[in-house]
Amino acid sequence: MICGLSKVKIGASQIKPATGAPYEAVDTLNAQFIAWGIEFKEKERSNMADKDSRLPQNAPGSWYVDSNCIDCDLCRETAPTVFRRDEDNGNSIVFHQPETEEELKLAQEAQEGCPVEAIGSDGGAVPVEAIKPSEVTESPPDGATRHG
Repeated sequence: MICGLSKVKIGASQIKPATGAPYEAVDTLNAQFIAWGIEFKEKERSNMADKDSRLPQNAPGSWYVDSNCIDCDLCRETAPTVFRRDEDNGNSIVFHQPETEEELKLAQEAQEGCPVEAIGSDGGAVPVEAIKPSEVTESPPDGATRHG
């Protein structure tokens, strides 16, 4: 027994929708708010930082971290070649703008995962021509040469 209740193992087929006084009270309260003209809506995530709050420590370019950063380390773990910790201010910054397809993909993943929407990119989509392809590790076919 834990707190006067015994643990009971139930199967998925035994789970019933929540009902009862607390849930009915919430429904009644919501109905009353609606009657008064008050409606609660979930905040939509914009998934974008505020460019007016862009930190000056960011590397020049379209990707940036704004002042909402809580130094959670998610972006640095997700895209370590793009983000790093600003030790002086205790937050993350973009220290290197994404250049390869892989860096761009990881920066976008970090942006989508940021819990406070502190990562932004005001440049929109980066043209494919502007992104350097990832390094090619295989050798060219016999007789072929690489330029560039």
